[in-house]
Amino acid sequence: MRFHIDTGAASTEYFIAKGYAVVFLHRIHSLLPYSRRFAVQLHKANILDFLTECPSTGEVHVISEFQEHVKTALLSYENAKQNRMLLSIPFLSVQDYLFLLRAITVEMQAAGKSALIYAAAAVSDYFLPRERTVRGGQQVMMQRALRWFLADAWRSLRAQAEHKIQSSSEPLNIRLDPVPKMLGVLTSVWLPEGYVISFKLETDPALLEYKAKRALSNYGVRLVIGNLLSSYRHEVHYYTHEGHTPILLPGAGDIEEQMVDAIVERHTQFAEAH
Repeated sequence: MRFHIDTGAASTEYFIAKGYAVVFLHRIHSLLPYSRRFAVQLHKANILDFLTECPSTGEVHVISEFQEHVKTALLSYENAKQNRMLLSIPFLSVQDYLFLLRAITVEMQAAGKSALIYAAAAVSDYFLPRERTVRGGQQVMMQRALRWFLADAWRSLRAQAEHKIQSSSEPLNIRLDPVPKMLGVLTSVWLPEGYVISFKLETDPALLEYKAKRALSNYGVRLVIGNLLSSYRHEVHYYTHEGHTPILLPGAGDIEEQMVDAIVERHTQFAEAH
């Protein structure tokens, strides 16, 4: 994520609170809405840390000091499900991600200008195409995460080698391809009337502004949310075709709450004006 490891999950909660129905397209094993609070707020990622067994009955209960936290998260999650406000869809590879993104956005065309895409995930810049995983005339589907691409390629090369690659051999070169830039297709073909938001993270203010403006002009997004590595915890920059607005964020609470408030205001104005 561009801000925190749970930016997508946290923002989902606040979008739902604002009345948005959310399709949460997420990487497998990433933090999820509502349950992410345990890892982020309580610093406990393992659900078993919240449970205990009653010695007399053998029943499992939530530890007393965590009961209020678990109850609040559970009620919020159940409310979102019962009202059909949350649909979580996991993906594994970059191919899965692009395929699902297209399928979801095409279905969202029916919502017109009420549709909003919040592209907070930091997708890998490079990947190993499926056609280069072919062995023995059969195509092997990639079933690893992006961070495992290099390890998978190494295992594939090692399996095909007649002998073990010695440490004294030449350096191992693995060629990865750039991930296709799909924002332009998304805004022009898949969801041309929607309100598409992209993110930028940079270390140089001038480069951040340049890339944000380029995304607006080249890819047709409605809003670019940018931040600098040196100040990402307390300041974000909103870039639109109308201009640039820096936003200082308070220290308390989730950054994403203030971000979503500002986004909803802009999205409402966009939908009502068109």
